[in-house]
Amino acid sequence: MVFNAICIWFAVGIELGRDHVKGLLDMENKSTRVVVIYGKGGIGKTTLATAVFSALDLTNHKYGRIDMQQNCSEGDIKLLQQQILRDIFSSNIDLRSLEEGRREMTKRFKEATHPVFVFVDNALKHNDLEKLVPVNELTLLPEGSRILLTTRNLNETINLLQGFERYSYQVDALPKAEAMKLLCEYALGSSEKTFDSTVDIEGLLRICSGIPLVLIMAGSKLREYARSVASCKEAVDHIKEGLLEGGMSARGRTLSNGYRITDEESLNDVLQDDQLSSDVPSLKEMYLKGATIDNLTTTLCRLKSLSSLTLHDCGGFTNIPETIGELTDLERVELPKCDSLVNLPNNFGNLSILKKLILSECLEVINIPDDFGNLCVLIELDLHDCSSLVSLPDSFGNLSALIELNLKNCSSLVSLLDNFGNLSALIELNLKNC
Repeated sequence: MVFNAICIWFAVGIELGRDHVKGLLDMENKSTRVVVIYGKGGIGKTTLATAVFSALDLTNHKYGRIDMQQNCSEGDIKLLQQQILRDIFSSNIDLRSLEEGRREMTKRFKEATHPVFVFVDNALKHNDLEKLVPVNELTLLPEGSRILLTTRNLNETINLLQGFERYSYQVDALPKAEAMKLLCEYALGSSEKTFDSTVDIEGLLRICSGIPLVLIMAGSKLREYARSVASCKEAVDHIKEGLLEGGMSARGRTLSNGYRITDEESLNDVLQDDQLSSDVPSLKEMYLKGATIDNLTTTLCRLKSLSSLTLHDCGGFTNIPETIGELTDLERVELPKCDSLVNLPNNFGNLSILKKLILSECLEVINIPDDFGNLCVLIELDLHDCSSLVSLPDSFGNLSALIELNLKNCSSLVSLLDNFGNLSALIELNLKNC
């Protein structure tokens, strides 16, 4: 299913990638070479490699395909060794150990009279690859042999395979337009359909990061749960949260304290002790759940490129640090269930390009800053279940771009301002139980 979907929307890209990798393999060349297809998890490495493998004429080769999977036990690796010996060398052996498997393969390498083609999918850990095959003996393979691998770790993999002509091909994320088509196909049943403008599909696309597997999963979930515009909006929010919490960025790792890294370059700046280093200016999106604010105060001011900040269920702090006002690239701030939060900083209005603000279920929030009206491009504001909120600032009527306002269950809110009618763009207003 994944392969067909990607071919529908990215057929040209798959064909170009397939032809490029076939060129790197250069099956007519008598040298022995390795081609590594690399990229993020779920990006389509296996899809591309499968397309290449299926398109090759391997009449003159002994060939086989194995899948390393993500976590291979020694028993799994031994079974893969037996598969290689059976599929490529027609040898049915019940191996007793990994070392016996490597000895048997070394023997077959030396005895082989035909070139060999080995497709190793998901070679994620170089030490598992070393356990699987006698890496240093691969050069014994007959001339014209090929090894095709998919991995997330290019440098580790390609450095391991010395003594070969080595080539690599990177699989990139889908462009935004193609990502939207793939999401619509799975969510709406057709790439020609579109979502209602009030549904935050842009946010979902950003989290999916152009990764086909994540887009397909998100689209399938949307189709399963969404039966109306309202339910679609709710489903999108749940799916976004699930993707963030599940670490579906597939960028290398999701840190245990909830830091969300969606900028691959910044992964190199993340320390092993789960702290953010001092120089991550390219970080675009951060997600924290259940965190305290102390370890974020000094870091926020350095994240000048941050466009999205989510603090979910962070009940251990009463105030957002003033440094957030310096993050003028922020387009969305989500602070759901921060039930100890009392106030936003006075400079919150500095976030001049902020489009979405979620303060839902912040039970202790009493007031909104006076400069709130400076958020002139704010489109969505969700304050539902802010049961301690007493009033809105006088500048609230300046939110001329506001389309959606949720004040549901704001039971302490005394009245609306006289200039409330200035919200000329407002389409959706929820005042239930106010």
